[in-house]
Parts: sequence; structure tokens; C-alpha cells
Amino acid sequence: MSVWTCCLISRLNSVKLFASKKNDLDAKTLTLPLALENEQPPQLFNYVVSGSLLFLSCFVIWAFVTSVLEVTHASGQVQPSGSVQAVQHLEGGYIDQILVAEGDRVKAGQPLIRLRATATESERDQMVIRATSLRMSLASLNALMQRGEAPNFGRDEVRFPTLAASQSAVFQSEKTRINREEAKYASQLARRRAEHKAALAEKKSVEKRAEIAKEQYQSLESLLRQQYASRRSVLEAQAALEEARARLYALDGKIATTGEQVTEAEIQMQQARAAIQSELAKERAKSASELAELERVLTKQQDRVESLDLVAPTDGIIQELAYKTIGAVVRSGEVVAKIVPDNRRIVAEVKVQPKDIGHIRVGADAKVTISTFDPYLFGALEGHVKTVSATSFEDERGDPYFKVHIALDNNAFERKGATFPVLPGMVVTADIVTGEKSLARYLLKPVFRSMDVAFSER
Repeated sequence: MSVWTCCLISRLNSVKLFASKKNDLDAKTLTLPLALENEQPPQLFNYVVSGSLLFLSCFVIWAFVTSVLEVTHASGQVQPSGSVQAVQHLEGGYIDQILVAEGDRVKAGQPLIRLRATATESERDQMVIRATSLRMSLASLNALMQRGEAPNFGRDEVRFPTLAASQSAVFQSEKTRINREEAKYASQLARRRAEHKAALAEKKSVEKRAEIAKEQYQSLESLLRQQYASRRSVLEAQAALEEARARLYALDGKIATTGEQVTEAEIQMQQARAAIQSELAKERAKSASELAELERVLTKQQDRVESLDLVAPTDGIIQELAYKTIGAVVRSGEVVAKIVPDNRRIVAEVKVQPKDIGHIRVGADAKVTISTFDPYLFGALEGHVKTVSATSFEDERGDPYFKVHIALDNNAFERKGATFPVLPGMVVTADIVTGEKSLARYLLKPVFRSMDVAFSER
């Protein structure tokens, strides 16, 4: 057999072998779908598909049921709820002492700045002494009018012992003068009464002598008729009787005169006492009038002295001091300090963009975080919208914004037993609740917006 014949036979055998393998492969390939169709899927695959469908259903239901809050973000700073208190001086003057510094916390009535006294305190002290002297004089006059032993100066005697001693000496001198004046009239009255009493006593004596003379005359006259007595003795007895009667008549006139003199002396004494009382009353009225006028002026002067100390009108923090040097001149009515009150609730003043302002309502809840306090450590302060500005404002760049005031429920943070106060001027970020919507609507919002835009295009 030739070589070519061998090669041909080998080639034919190879073709037969390939055809046989191809027929076997086609048969297996045709029967594979039938095997897969008749075979059941794995159980794990069923669990995965069912769980996924259940989870998707629950998520859809939860997304439609669950609501999320709509908030507007705004930034601003803390402000006191009341206006900043300005400290002014009515008259002005030179600064003598500066007792506080900016940022200090002060109490109501605490001195802030003290002005130089100059002549104000000296004038006040002179008025105080003069007023004290007038009060002591009034006490002395009252004691004299009431015929007291000594005046009662009260607390003035302790504060001004020298002045009280001087007024006591004046009181004693005036009392001596009045007593001497009254003693003069009392002496005259006593003398008139003694004369009147002597006249009455003499009249009684003369009346007795007249009675005796009358009896003697009658006896002698009877004896004369019986020739037992001489006519001369009868005449002498008659003359003695007439003399006694004449003396009685004279004494009656004297008694009347002395009685009138006693009455006149009593009237003079009463008039003298009335004159003294009138003089004392006039002096008291004059002193009282002077004291009232002086106290009115003294009140003004005291106000001037007290106004030398510029005090805090309320509890708060010194925001600004207009003067920081001793000897500076404060003009009348000029503001020398500003105090931020801390006895009121603070508010957060935030700037809201015009696109968000239409959704903000008074009373809406808000959460405020303070930039200086880490919100992850300190949290946020609860609050509510207090006011919304009626019109817009412009910032430094000319962009419009609306002012929204958020009243804070607390003025401080509490952490680990320590208190961290929120002070005016701190920068804040506020989340203002403007509404709520379902989670599904929130997630599908881009789809709805795209559909709205798509269906509205030309």
C-alpha cells in the first residue's frame, strides 16, 4: 500500500471520529433544558426571595406611615428679651473712680462709676447741720410751749452731741427768760392780792371797832339821858363811831380798788403768758417752714450726692463702658454704660431667608444649638418662635432676610453638675419646625418633582 493510500485512510477515520462525538454532544445539549425544567429550585433561594418581598412591603408601609419633620435652618445670635439698659447722669461731672469693667456681672444698685464730689457733699453736709439745728430748735420750742423740763432731740442728739448741747443751753436760757418774765407778773399779782387781802382784813377789824363804838355811843347816850354821863363823852363816842364808819367806807373803796388791781394783774399775767406762747408759736412756725423748705432743697442735694454714684438699674452684664480713664468729663445726659439684663429670658435672633419665611409661624417649636457648646456633648436648647418681623432687612451684602426671635426655655446648659450659662452675643444655629410629611413622600420627592416638570414641558 502506498503512502498516499495510508494517509487517506487515516484522514477518513479522523472525520468519522469527529462526526461521532458531535452527534453525542448534540444529544446531551437537547436533553439539558428538559432536565432543568423537571428539577425543583433550592429552598434557600425561596427563603431569600420571600424575605426580600416581605421586607420591601414592610418598608413601603413604614415609609407611608412614618412622618418626618420639616425644618428651616437659620443662624443668628443670642439677645436679651428686654432692651439693653443705658446708665446716664443728669448733670455730668468728673470721673473719680471706675468700679467695674466690661463683661463684669453686676447686681441692681451696685455702683459702677463714681463722680468727683467737688462742693456737692460739703453743701449737703451744711444743709444737714442746718436742718438738724432747726429740728432741735423745734423740739426746744415745743418743750417751752408745753412747759417741759428738757427737749427731746431723739437720734439727732446722738449724731450731733455738740449741737444738742448748744441747743440745750439755748433752751435753758430761753426758759429762764420766760420764767423771769412770768415771775415779774406773778410778783405784781401777788402784791395786788396781798393788798386786797390786807384791805379785807382791815375792814373786818374796823367793822369790829365800829360795832364797839356804836355800843359805846348807845350806852353813853342812855347814861346822858339819866344824867350819869357828860355830853362831851357822848360826843366823843359819837365821833369815834362816825370815824369807824368813815373808815369802813374807805376800806370798801380800797377793797374794790385792790380787787380790780388783782384782776388787772391776773389779766396782765395771762396776756404775758399768751404773748410768750404766741412768740414761741411764731418761732416754731417759722422754724417749721424753714425746715420744710430746707428738707426739700436737701432732698435735691442728697439726690445730687447720691447721683455721684452711677449704679446699675438692674442685674446684668456690663456690655459697654463709655469711659475708662479717671478724670474724664461726663457731659450732662450722656450714656456712660450699657447693661445687658440677665433677669429676663433670653431669645435667639436668627436670620431666615425669604424663601423659608412663609412656612414659619409664631409658636412653632425650635431647637437651638450654641456654637461655643458642642451639640454632641451639650445637646440643644428647646424653644419656640416668639416673633416674626413684619418686613425684611438687608445684610452687609444687600441680601434680604427676615428676623425671627426664638424664646429659649432655659438660659443655661447643665452637664455633670455644672452650669454653663448662655450669654447674649453667642452665635446660634436654629432648626425651626415648619411642618411634617411622610418618609415616602420625602424619598419620592425628586420623582414627583421630575414628573411635574416632565408633564409640564412643551
